[in-house]
Amino acid sequence: MRMNVAEDLATGFLRNTGYLTRQIESIDHDGSLRQVEGVNCLNWTVGHIVHYRNVVLEMLEAPPIDGLGPRYDRESDPILSDGPGVLAFDVLRSLLEASGEAVAAALRGNDGNLDRLVMSGDQEAAVGSRIQFYFFHDTLHVGQADVLAAMA
Repeated sequence: MRMNVAEDLATGFLRNTGYLTRQIESIDHDGSLRQVEGVNCLNWTVGHIVHYRNVVLEMLEAPPIDGLGPRYDRESDPILSDGPGVLAFDVLRSLLEASGEAVAAALRGNDGNLDRLVMSGDQEAAVGSRIQFYFFHDTLHVGQADVLAAMA
């Protein structure tokens, strides 16, 4: 049996999207801002997932999901309340769903170009290897969001 890595990754990103969407569907904006000691809030976590899906889209030479902004970037300040760049949670839910569909479509339309080399820090790495890492990252934060959603 021959594996199709791009299809497997597309299915995985869609699975994560569907799972997380179901976990957060009843959470309002205030609930998404609830803090847990030592962990960023659900609002930031969902935005952060979308941010890194945009990184995947860039590697696949596909257009990013617009509307996010730098507030959800790696090492950005914790979101403690509403403020500049903090998106309404219903907007983040929409961006999450759009990002899952966009990443899956880009992977499925990739025509086996996952072997193309890109810079990763100061080393070259295959696009497929980088996307596998970002899928791990996605899954890690989906797991965090699951716990945060239960606490919200």
